[in-house]
Amino acid sequence: MKRDTATVGTMDPYVRVLCGKNHSKKSKVCKDGGIKPNFHGENLDFEIKPQDAEILEINLYDDGGMFKSEDTLVGSGKYNLQELFAKKGMKHSDGVDIYHDGKNVGNIDCLITFIEDPNAPKP
Repeated sequence: MKRDTATVGTMDPYVRVLCGKNHSKKSKVCKDGGIKPNFHGENLDFEIKPQDAEILEINLYDDGGMFKSEDTLVGSGKYNLQELFAKKGMKHSDGVDIYHDGKNVGNIDCLITFIEDPNAPKP
């Protein structure tokens, strides 16, 4: 990350991922992760239907902890899921660019896997 929101000490980043309108998950806080956090292969799994989500939105925050009243948005990025859904059962490793106020502030590496439900009715 190029953007450091910590005024004192080091950022404690975490990621909140939004998938569609009704799905949201949060990673663990990477204590003292600073501008190069490592979430150590943490998985955020979603069970969704392809028609329910077109975009995966990734928001990176600095945890407010006990001294700040609220968490600070470091930046956000988006990943187009429709391309992955079309490949069915594929893994895709990619960097997602993160922006704040229209400026690129970094990149988050992601491994995104789509596994088709074998019990889902066929169209």
